[in-house]
Order: sequence, then C-alpha cells, then structure tokens
Amino acid sequence: MLDTSEEYDRAYKHLEEKYNKKLVKTANSNISIENWLASIRDCDLFVTDSFHGMCFAIIFNKPFICLANKDREASCFESICEMLGIKYQCIESILEVMERDCVFQIDYNQVNEKIAYECQRGLDFLKKALDAPIKVTQEKIDTRLRYLEKRVLELRQQDSLLYQLWQTWKNIFIYLPEPVKMIISFFWKIKKIKEENGS
Repeated sequence: MLDTSEEYDRAYKHLEEKYNKKLVKTANSNISIENWLASIRDCDLFVTDSFHGMCFAIIFNKPFICLANKDREASCFESICEMLGIKYQCIESILEVMERDCVFQIDYNQVNEKIAYECQRGLDFLKKALDAPIKVTQEKIDTRLRYLEKRVLELRQQDSLLYQLWQTWKNIFIYLPEPVKMIISFFWKIKKIKEENGS
C-alpha cells in the first residue's frame, strides 16, 4: 500500500488474524524490484492501492484486494476489473476488508481467457492498422504544407534575429579598448581551432 493510516493498520491486523498469515509490507522499503515482484508472486493475498501492483497480482494469478484510490485515477482500477469480471475485488475503503469475504473468489481461468482475448483483439487491431494502405488526402497535404510554411517563417525570423545580434555585436566590438579586443580575438581563435580539430 502506498498510503498508510491507523485504519490501514487495523485492517492488516484483521487480515493477519483471519487468515493466520504474516503481514509483509513492501511499500516505501528498500526492497529490490526483483524481490518486490517475487513477493507478489509468492504471497497468499495481495493488498494494494497501486494500479501497477494490481496488474502484477492479476498477471501472477494471485488473490488480491485493491483499494481504488480516487486520488490515483480510480477509473483505471475499475475499468480493468470490470473488463476481467472481477470488479468486486476493488473496494473504496480499506475498512471494507473487515466486512467482505470475497478475497479468494477469483476464477483465474476465466480471467486469463479474457486477457488472451483482449491481447488478440489488440494485435488484430494493430495488424489491421499497419496493413491498411496509407491514404493521402488533399486535406492532409494542405495541413502539412501549412505546417512547413509556418516552420520556414519561424526559421527566417530566428535567422534575422541572429543577424541583428551579430551586427549589434560588431558595432560594440569596434568601440572596445584595444587590449580587450585582443583578448576576445585570442579566445575566438582558440575556439575556432578546437572546432576544426573536433574537440
């Protein structure tokens, strides 16, 4: 869990006593990514308010409870759970774990079938999009030409500005004391030599 509170601690204690299991907290710890993933893969029950944590629980086919935190795009949690037919695994308050007993009711055979179906649907869409002939309409050509004209105008303005700056600098340089001119010229020559030598 990314969030913490006394309510969370009470819920954890309830789960520990109910299932006679040891609680392992992995959030905000120095655990490596590999060990974090292994802790999800090897757990008996995963409790999370992280969308990515929930996705890994589904990938590893683990029982889980997910707190769909409204501050973290709750719709993302709800949409994927609804698509996979496991919406009841999402709760709105951590205290709901004391009132519900639906933790181990996930039929992962059905879930994995739905994931496979959605994966194939996505691949079919991409293949169809990639195989489709490119349609170049007059509207697309006109849009591209307008963009290029605008870019050319921007580059001309930039070039004009650089030219004006260079002219201003040359006018200032004329009135600089001779020793200052010599120092500037010296460093300018060193810069040019470095550029020519590629360093």
